[in-house]
Amino acid sequence: EYIYKDKLVKMRKPNANINRVKKECDGYCQICGKRIGEKYGDYVIEVYHIEYFSVSKNNKLSNLIAVCPNHHRLIHKLNPRFDRETLTFIYPNGYEECIKRPNHLKRGNTEGK
Repeated sequence: EYIYKDKLVKMRKPNANINRVKKECDGYCQICGKRIGEKYGDYVIEVYHIEYFSVSKNNKLSNLIAVCPNHHRLIHKLNPRFDRETLTFIYPNGYEECIKRPNHLKRGNTEGK
């Protein structure tokens, strides 16, 4: 037996800035600098919203970084503070990681085009 229901579904439109960040970083994590999967002839890179999209609705370049799956999971799990002045993630245990290859995050770039 099937039950059919009509419902309204919210969806996010694909954002060109996400692809731009991926292309600019060429598959390298902006935190660890590694390119995951290269030995297989491909790579896996994800785009992370520095300020959670679900809260800020901010899809600008200035709010996006390319990260490896490991860093993506760690950041979501540990929720480090991000210092925009130094482009550094500060984890709850005090460990700090600076963004490598911050091309589109340079200071003063708040618009993100």
